[in-house]
Amino acid sequence: VKEKPPPPPPQSSADGATRAFGAMALFTAAKAAYDKVDPLDAAAREALHQKYAAKAVTLARKQGGVYVKAAQQIASLQGGSGGGGVPPAYTTALAELTDRAAPQDLRLFEAMIAEELCVPGWTVDAPSGSGLAAVRCPAIAAASLSQVHRASAEDGRELALKLQFPWLAE
Repeated sequence: VKEKPPPPPPQSSADGATRAFGAMALFTAAKAAYDKVDPLDAAAREALHQKYAAKAVTLARKQGGVYVKAAQQIASLQGGSGGGGVPPAYTTALAELTDRAAPQDLRLFEAMIAEELCVPGWTVDAPSGSGLAAVRCPAIAAASLSQVHRASAEDGRELALKLQFPWLAE
């Protein structure tokens, strides 16, 4: 099974301010749009909820990591807010980030795995000497901060290998 091509390199922590300003620009634009709508115009407000909920999902996916975690938290408010706090358009749209994360190409993890297992040069194609006989693709689960692969130990045991995305270590 062929995995998706790797994404562009993640932004460095030095780009955190740039990412934060991008999020702030979206929130500022949303606030300006909401300020122009009559609070009693339910249809217009719902249209804005739908528009900016979709943009929030796109932003969280693009930014990854803590942005996805924040989106997951907002999505989880649905039960407690009763629609009175966070509009349902947002909790519904953001809910897709709770269980539909895209797995990353396993090769992105090779250097991290080599370091963790103290096996310089470890690769997916040559895992010997590490205690792992094989790591299988595709990932069986993926989330905002990590993904899980089936693996086999050199002694024959079946394992679940949870891998934190390497760029989160920065």
